[in-house]
Amino acid sequence: MLSLALLKHQLWLLREKFEKAKLEQEILEAEIAERKRIQREAAIEEERLWYEQHGKDYADYEDEEEYEDEE
Repeated sequence: MLSLALLKHQLWLLREKFEKAKLEQEILEAEIAERKRIQREAAIEEERLWYEQHGKDYADYEDEEEYEDEE
């Protein structure tokens, strides 16, 4: 039978392992959130550049489509 000291040590090791895994998960979640933020910003910039290249005419055309959809 395992001694009480050995059981306490095993419990301590399990807690340490759990805390380490929890911290690693938090780091990964933060990295994922940062990547999503960067992707959103890149998409917004890409859209802005597209509108800049195609000018106001396309934006006006989109507005007309929305108006027609409402009718």
